[in-house]
Amino acid sequence: MGTISRYKEGEAESPKAKINYTAFKLNGIAFSAMDNGFDVDFGFNEAFSLMINCKDQKEIDYFWDKLSAVPEAEHCGWVKDKFGVSW
Repeated sequence: MGTISRYKEGEAESPKAKINYTAFKLNGIAFSAMDNGFDVDFGFNEAFSLMINCKDQKEIDYFWDKLSAVPEAEHCGWVKDKFGVSW
């Protein structure tokens, strides 16, 4: 875990908002994540996606089979997992 920036008193509109942004590493790869301070319920959409660099079609097929959860959302080389995250 790296940096964690928490909302200060009065900064966020929603009382549910706790973390403004954070930076962390997973398996040595740096990530940043941000939340919003508004009282809304957002889910994932195609504005957020992750990418896996693969060496060949066999590796692509492997990850596709593991991640694919929403076949009707798959097109143009994108796959959607069970959390609604696009890869």
